[in-house]
Amino acid sequence: MVKILLSGCCGKMGTVISNLVNEFPNLEIIGGIDKFPQELSYPIFKTPEEVNIEYDVLLDFSNVSTLHGLLKLTEKTKKPLVICSTGYNQADLDLINEKSKTLPLFKSANMSLGINLINSLLRKVTPLLYGNYDIEIIEKHHNQKLDSPSGTALLLADTIKDSISEETHYVHGRDGHKKREKNEIGIYYGFQMTELQDMINSTNSFKKIMGIAEGRIIIDEGRGLNGFYIQELVKEGSAYVAGVKPTDIILEVDGYQVVDVEDVITVLQGKRKDDILHCKILRQGNMKEVDIKIIS
Repeated sequence: MVKILLSGCCGKMGTVISNLVNEFPNLEIIGGIDKFPQELSYPIFKTPEEVNIEYDVLLDFSNVSTLHGLLKLTEKTKKPLVICSTGYNQADLDLINEKSKTLPLFKSANMSLGINLINSLLRKVTPLLYGNYDIEIIEKHHNQKLDSPSGTALLLADTIKDSISEETHYVHGRDGHKKREKNEIGIYYGFQMTELQDMINSTNSFKKIMGIAEGRIIIDEGRGLNGFYIQELVKEGSAYVAGVKPTDIILEVDGYQVVDVEDVITVLQGKRKDDILHCKILRQGNMKEVDIKIIS
């Protein structure tokens, strides 16, 4: 029997994994890690530091904010860590690579057999086709997708890039009047228009709780800048009293990126009057941490 500790157990993928494990008699989830625990059949720890049970493998389907805690836990237990999360920056990836030299780590941007088969085929066909064909990766996701481009898109793009002997570069989106260069690898991202109303409703809920009169979610792929841009604040509202200003961009709320609307709304709905929201804000190019007290 393989005993699994599941990080991100209450999220979408965590729920799927919990249900799938029941179909395999040699697998058992004996515990989970999730910042927002729910009532499940196994104990749930809010942070990796709280884990006090024995397990055989740590399976991670959470988000980038848990990386350091999971690595520390793995250093302590010496048990295998399977990283299935995406959205890591280069510093995170360098850290994972460094730790993999001494720890039992496995990471993939996509665990699907089909995607990994496609990735393998790309290594073979790219050198044969490059030069005669332009390369573009176009992906579409629901509006809850956290990282853009996705880990899968970057996995495929990196494989293509590494398979070409010439120097190539990524172009995220296309704007203006300029002829496409031969050595470009285009990466495009979009969300399903059928879910646009869900995004609008979630955005309005966010604005109401935070005390924001006007604002919008922005996704700047070129600069890797995703967040909620504030145009106008409600006077004496929660954000206003905390010192938030128009043109500020709220990047994170309690460790969750604001573009991941579903998670942020879950955080806010679990809060009550006088609770504190720990936020990361970009103001005129400078990163700031601001605590926002919920007024109403």
